[in-house]
Amino acid sequence: MTIIVPQFLQNKYEVRKTKSLRVSSLYVGLCVGGVNGVDYCSVYNTPHFQFAKAAVVDGNENSTKHYKNYREYAANYKAACTEVEFDQLVRSIVKNGYDSNRFPILVWRYWRNFYFWSVADGFHRLAILAALGELKVVCGVLCKKKSCR
Repeated sequence: MTIIVPQFLQNKYEVRKTKSLRVSSLYVGLCVGGVNGVDYCSVYNTPHFQFAKAAVVDGNENSTKHYKNYREYAANYKAACTEVEFDQLVRSIVKNGYDSNRFPILVWRYWRNFYFWSVADGFHRLAILAALGELKVVCGVLCKKKSCR
């Protein structure tokens, strides 16, 4: 089965392999403080996770370090999906399951004082899976096309 790589990654990257990784070992680059601000943090510390948890577990969307809720995040970061789109994705995964073979969480190794797995694509899916209690997820490990060989 073919792994779907989004257009914004296709030109420079490809999936080298798939690997099952602990959710707690994955970091997302959360946009903060304008266009260039990024805070690498656990998915559990994002408005994405709080939104998904509220939708599937308890109805309580708690604030995070940088944002009151997902609505505030989406308002500040225009590329984020809307609350309606996010809710539709949550409901789809809850109802139909998640096809990790075609749509794995896409990651690469990143260095910032230590090596960690950084999520390149799949923040919302990862947040939903974490809210559903998944401890490990299938990830597609990205590499630059010329260095994958």
